[in-house]
Formats: sequence, C-alpha cells, structure tokens
Amino acid sequence: MAKTGHISKLHLFAKDTDAPDVIKGFKYQELKTLEVWLFNKVHGIAEHIYCDFEDDIFQRDLTSFKSTFKQLKLYSSKKFSFSSVEITKSLAHFFMLFVKGEYLMDDPLFRIRNKYFNCG
Repeated sequence: MAKTGHISKLHLFAKDTDAPDVIKGFKYQELKTLEVWLFNKVHGIAEHIYCDFEDDIFQRDLTSFKSTFKQLKLYSSKKFSFSSVEITKSLAHFFMLFVKGEYLMDDPLFRIRNKYFNCG
C-alpha cells in the first residue's frame, strides 16, 4: 500500500482570489448609486437609476431621452491609461451600449469614474 500525503498537503481552498476587491468594488458601486439617487431627490430630477444593469450605474430620463452610463473603478495603485485592460474593456462596453437598439433615440453620456480620479 502506497503511503499518501497528510490532509494538510491538500490545498483545495488555498487559491488567492480577488473576492475582497470585488466585494469592495460592488459596495462602492452601491454607495455611488445611492449618492446619485439622493442628489436627484434633493434637486427634483426624475430619472430611472439602475445599479449593475447595463453598466455599473445607468441613469435614464425617459422624458428627455437621455441616458448616462457610468463605469466605476476603485483602485489607487494604477494610473489612468487608455491602454489598460480595464479602460479598454470599458470603452468596448460603451460602444456596445452605444449601438444597442434600445438607446438609439437617446442622447447618451458615457463616464468612467474612479475613487481617485474622475474622467468625465
């Protein structure tokens, strides 16, 4: 009978994941959505606000046919660069939303926001 290793050598759950960063990012997204909702409430702005639908924050004013798509980023260690994977993905996603049939009559606005930088 071959000797097997001890159970402590089994590393099923030892994978280093980015789950804490993903959770922090989603919580940041929820807080920013709440901030938008409160701003609109105080200033009497009537628009539909969606969290994590179409984009991180999606605002739509159906009376004036305006749509705002926001991508939120929560990192301070990276400098803004159009060549970064995150920004490239965001721009590609924005393009797909731009050509989507549901928003062809809308005046769209696309924004990328970071806790540490604001671009748009």
